[in-house]
Amino acid sequence: MLALLAAFAVAGAVAKILGGVLYGSEALLVDALTCIANLVALAGTIYYYRASKRPPDEDHHFGHLRLGFGGVVVTLTVYSFVAGLVVARLVTVGKYTVDVKAPIAATIGFLFYLAAMLLARRMGTFFAAYAGFTGSELLEGGIVIVASLAGALYSYILDYAGAIIITLYLFHELYEHVMSTIRDISDIAPPSGLIEEIRADMEREGLIVKRVRLRHIYEGSYQGDAVVAVDSSRSLPEIHEVIDRVQDRLKKRGVEIVIHVEPEEF
Repeated sequence: MLALLAAFAVAGAVAKILGGVLYGSEALLVDALTCIANLVALAGTIYYYRASKRPPDEDHHFGHLRLGFGGVVVTLTVYSFVAGLVVARLVTVGKYTVDVKAPIAATIGFLFYLAAMLLARRMGTFFAAYAGFTGSELLEGGIVIVASLAGALYSYILDYAGAIIITLYLFHELYEHVMSTIRDISDIAPPSGLIEEIRADMEREGLIVKRVRLRHIYEGSYQGDAVVAVDSSRSLPEIHEVIDRVQDRLKKRGVEIVIHVEPEEF
């Protein structure tokens, strides 16, 4: 699946880059620059996605799951760099001519990126930022098709206006994804419904739940701790067996939890 995603992204980027260089459209050239960023972002996302699958070791006792956010960092960094390049180019460009083949190249690139975005969305959280920026490639592609066609048939000013719109949207996307990433790495709690389900699970085993704390690691994965009380008449082996059952069930649901046990009268 990763290879197919990469193939779609590369094909879309090649179509747009060639179109931007050969057919004189500034809107398509700006779009092509974001395509280069898209390829670098994809490489970073794949690398860190694979790194996140490594098992726990001496340096990462809880595993490497959060390394997956390295791909998000790469994506934000490279798109920010390209945004700066685009601004520098647009403020210095002069009068130019747009070839009528430019919208054709833009359409071909659009179709490849549509396939890449749909595939990335199916691949989970660590591909979310990449899928988001690839989705912006589709919006940009639509604008480029219209702007480059208008630039070829009427005036380059219309193509230039398309390039400006794409650039503004790129900055908007950067802002949105920065805020989303800050939220994702801030140890935000899971939905309250999950906490209640965990409480109910523990109470069915005769545990008195005093506290449950969880933090979101990535989509469908949580870590945390709980404090429970038990009847002091229950034996230690029995309590241990109950705790193991609860932890095993929760682990299957993506919840890794440490349970601290206190006597009921504590």
